[in-house]
Amino acid sequence: MIMNEPANVEMAGINPQALRSGKTHVRPKRRMTVRTCADGVKRGGFAKRTPEEDIAAFHNGVRQGSAGECWPWQGAAILMGNKSGGKYGIMTFMGKPMRTHRVAYMIAHGLKPIPVGLVIRHTCNFGLCNNPAHLLLGTQQQNMDDAQRDGLFATGDRSGSRTHPERRPRGENNPLSKITEQDVLEIFELRAAGMTEKDIGKKFAVTDISSILNRTSWAHVRIPVKNQIDKAAAKMLHRKNNGAAHRRFSDDEIRLARNLSREGFTVTHIHRQLGKSYSQTRKIVHGEVHTGIV
Repeated sequence: MIMNEPANVEMAGINPQALRSGKTHVRPKRRMTVRTCADGVKRGGFAKRTPEEDIAAFHNGVRQGSAGECWPWQGAAILMGNKSGGKYGIMTFMGKPMRTHRVAYMIAHGLKPIPVGLVIRHTCNFGLCNNPAHLLLGTQQQNMDDAQRDGLFATGDRSGSRTHPERRPRGENNPLSKITEQDVLEIFELRAAGMTEKDIGKKFAVTDISSILNRTSWAHVRIPVKNQIDKAAAKMLHRKNNGAAHRRFSDDEIRLARNLSREGFTVTHIHRQLGKSYSQTRKIVHGEVHTGIV
């Protein structure tokens, strides 16, 4: 559906002489009014536009072409998202700010309000376009699927971290970094030598050693093959509780823990003395597990 310009531009508040001058965008005249403010003082200001004046103002700001062409907005625009986001036209419509492609859709469909939760999608991928033939009603998920299909997301070699690596400091260049690349290499050496993640964390005053070993952080550091850790093997090691604080209790340690508890020692004291986990020590002391050992 192609929207036509208002038949009577003077009634719409548009300066016909300015239109004849060939300008692509002419700001309509705004009616003035006098209002009585809350303090009782009368002040002048712009009168609220009628729906007809809103539609005329919209048509005045759109450069219309053929049915298949994009109709760009010539007025004010906003930048959505970050610097890579698209521009969208904006205007005051029906008393509130609204993006112009939503206005175009509403005008083309008899000023029916857009259902809550739905968005207007651009089939042309041009945010300033207001051609109703290029606008579709849909969900935000459909909008994201369209962008993914049309390659609008910067992924892979087109991502910002690869095209402009200087904008995303990583590793030692990050001011919040607590360790260096040499420390990362040493962490892998220590883990390959058998030191637990807990002890490594204490040595470097870093808590999240697992993310380094799993290559979810500091992944740009090249690790020698001899010190590389297989993720599946590391997971099995964790499951087998080979850490010093997670070794299984022997029968003698179970009896000792319960004897200490009878003597009045707390679970915290017992688990620290035996070098075991707090939760497992508590279960043994309270008789929740290993009930057959007295």
